[in-house]
Amino acid sequence: MPINIIPFVYTAIFVTILVSIVPKTEIRRLSIYGITFGGI
Repeated sequence: MPINIIPFVYTAIFVTILVSIVPKTEIRRLSIYGITFGGI
């Protein structure tokens, strides 16, 4: 596996765990904060 693809694999694993554990309404509510503060 190329070394530059590893962060994408970690991100995919994290997103899968997040979607399976956190309720969808909380993801929608908190996503705006993640987008706003993640860009800063």
